[in-house]
Amino acid sequence: MGQRYALLLIAVAFYYLQAFIPIMSVDVPDGAVKASALSALSWLSGYSPHPYHYLTIGLMPFIFSGLFMQLMQWQLKPIHDRFAGDPISSERTKRVLTYLFASGAAAFQVSQMESGWFSYHPLVTWAEFVLTVYCLETLFDMIKPLKVVGNPITLFLGLNVLGGIAGQLTGIEWSGISQVEMLIFAGGVVIGLLFVVLAIRVERWRGMLAFAKAVNTTSSPMAHVVPVKVMRVGMMPVIYAGFVFYPIMMMISSWKGATTGQVLLSTWYYAPILVGLVYILTKALLSLHTPVDNIVQFSRQEAVYMVGGDAEHEKLKSTLERMVKRHALTATCWFSLVLFAEAVWQVIAPDTFTKLGFVGGIGIVILVGASRDVAKHYLKLKEEVRYV
Repeated sequence: MGQRYALLLIAVAFYYLQAFIPIMSVDVPDGAVKASALSALSWLSGYSPHPYHYLTIGLMPFIFSGLFMQLMQWQLKPIHDRFAGDPISSERTKRVLTYLFASGAAAFQVSQMESGWFSYHPLVTWAEFVLTVYCLETLFDMIKPLKVVGNPITLFLGLNVLGGIAGQLTGIEWSGISQVEMLIFAGGVVIGLLFVVLAIRVERWRGMLAFAKAVNTTSSPMAHVVPVKVMRVGMMPVIYAGFVFYPIMMMISSWKGATTGQVLLSTWYYAPILVGLVYILTKALLSLHTPVDNIVQFSRQEAVYMVGGDAEHEKLKSTLERMVKRHALTATCWFSLVLFAEAVWQVIAPDTFTKLGFVGGIGIVILVGASRDVAKHYLKLKEEVRYV
C-alpha cells in the first residue's frame, strides 16, 4: 500500500513539473502573450511561470472527450452503441476523440503565435503540444492500476486548483497590503473554509424513494424507503458547463483579461444562460445514471413485485422521473451558489485578491471532490489490506 502512494506522489510531482517545462520549439518575448480566455479558469490551467508550457493544453482534450462521450450516450444512442458499446471500444473511441481534440487545441495555440517566435517549422510546435497530451495520458496509465483514485482527471483538476491558489498567494506583495485589505483577505479565507464545509455536507445529501412492494408475491404490502444520493453525478455538470460557457463568453465579451465573475455579472442574461446550462447537463447526467425505463423494466421482470401491478410500475416510473428533476434542480441550486459567490467576491474584492480561487467557485467543488475521492480509495485499500 505504501508503494502505491509513493508512486502516486511521483506522478503528482511529474504533473507539477510539466507546468514548469516551457514549450521548447518557440521563443516568446517577455510580455508578448496576453491572457487568454482559458487562463482565467485556474482549475483548468493551474499555475505556470511560462506563457506556453507542457500543461498549456493540459486536461482540456480529456474533458472534451468525456463530455462528447456523455452527449453521445444521451442523444446519439445508436452511434454510442456502435462505437462505444463495450469497455474496449469505449476506451478506444475516447482515446481517438482525445487526440482529435488535442490536435485541434494544438493547432489553435500555434495559430495564435507570431511567426518570429518559432525556432523550427510550426508543425514541430504543433507536434510538441500533442506530445504534452501523450505525457499526461502516460501519467493516467500509471495511476489507474494503483487504484488510489477513481478518476485521475479529478485528481489533476484538484492539483490545478491547489497550484492556482499557491501561484496567486506567492504573487502577492504582502508587505504592501493594508490592514483593510488584510481583513478582507481573512474574511475570504473564512468564507472559503465555510464553502469547503458546505461542499462536504452537500455530498451527504440523500433523497428518499418510497414504493410499496409485495412480500413473497402475496398481496401483503410492505413500504420500502430507499435513500438515493442527490449529488450522484458529482461535480462533472458544473465542470462541463464552466468549460463550455466561460471561454465562449470571455471571447465575445468586451471584458478582455477579466475574471470569470466579472464576465458573469457583466450582462444580465449571462447568469440565466449558465444556470440553465448547468441544469440541462445535470439532468442529462442524472438521467444516464438513473435509467428510468430500465429500472421499471427490471422491477417488472425480476425481484420487485409491486402492489398494484402495471399501475404501480407506472407510478414508479413517474416517481423516478420527478426524482431526477428534483435532484437536478437541487444540484443546480448548489452549483449556482458557489458560482455566484465567486463572482461577487471577484467583483467586490480588491484587485490583489480577485483571482484567489478559494471563495466559492468551481475550484472549491473540485478540490473537495478530489480530496474525498482520494480519501475514499485510501479507506477502501486499507480495508482490503486488513483482510489479506
